[in-house]
Amino acid sequence: MEKNIIKPAFIDYNRLEDFYTIGEACALLCMEKEELKIKSQEMGITPSWNKSGEPGFTKNDFRNLHNKVYHEKHMEKAPAPKKIDRDPWG
Repeated sequence: MEKNIIKPAFIDYNRLEDFYTIGEACALLCMEKEELKIKSQEMGITPSWNKSGEPGFTKNDFRNLHNKVYHEKHMEKAPAPKKIDRDPWG
């Protein structure tokens, strides 16, 4: 059975808030907390804390995470490149 992949929505980066808590980031990126932790570690992005003491991501870090996740999830179902029968460079 094929796994149902939930893709994050398009986000207008010009309208981003200054800070997103980890919970907000998970909701917007359509992923569980552990998956977000792994992705952020892969990118070397460490959560910071806002003035209220909540951990999360700055606008720039969230944008970078969203960009990576958005493109990864949308490329998972991309069709394979068409095989060339003969070499055009040959």
